[in-house]
Amino acid sequence: MSLSRQRIADVILKPGTGWTEIKNEKLPAKKLFVTYALTLAIVPAAVQFIKMSVIGTALLGLRFRVPVAVGLVHACLYYVLSLAGVFALASLVFALAPSFRSRKDFDLAASLAVFSVIPAWLGEVLILLPYIGFIWVFVALWGLVLLYLGLPVVMETPRDQLLMYFIVIMISGFVIIPLVSIIPNLFFPGLPAL
Repeated sequence: MSLSRQRIADVILKPGTGWTEIKNEKLPAKKLFVTYALTLAIVPAAVQFIKMSVIGTALLGLRFRVPVAVGLVHACLYYVLSLAGVFALASLVFALAPSFRSRKDFDLAASLAVFSVIPAWLGEVLILLPYIGFIWVFVALWGLVLLYLGLPVVMETPRDQLLMYFIVIMISGFVIIPLVSIIPNLFFPGLPAL
């Protein structure tokens, strides 16, 4: 099975039909992670490597670059933790589903999690662009919108439970996602904040 650019585009640009297609296709979580997550999580890891070892980080008018080996280790940690973060998000969506009268199906929860983070992963390339890298934040926020729009379709969340389910997932996500950035930096305490 190969990565479907059309499927990604449908979810990002036409979430109504994209989520319906994903629900009907119901990819097993293993295939979903192998086909989409393992491939696309490389993008933010590569961006971190380029930012740290090629471009460098500016701090107080000075530019710091880390050695290539350190940058590669950091990128590998970032990659593994990105995948772990998405798996944790999928597990959270799955575990909370009965509390919000939603469908308890790990394959669908994994689809929701993976396709909701794809905009953030792909959009992280924008961080490399001088002066407009902040646009990445808006692209990442679109992933939250996709999550909200996907819950009633993919997880069959009733409308009266949708907002609370989304808020609980979002709050939990705000704990999971920063860990992906913070933990690799703990291994290199002398580096400037990245």
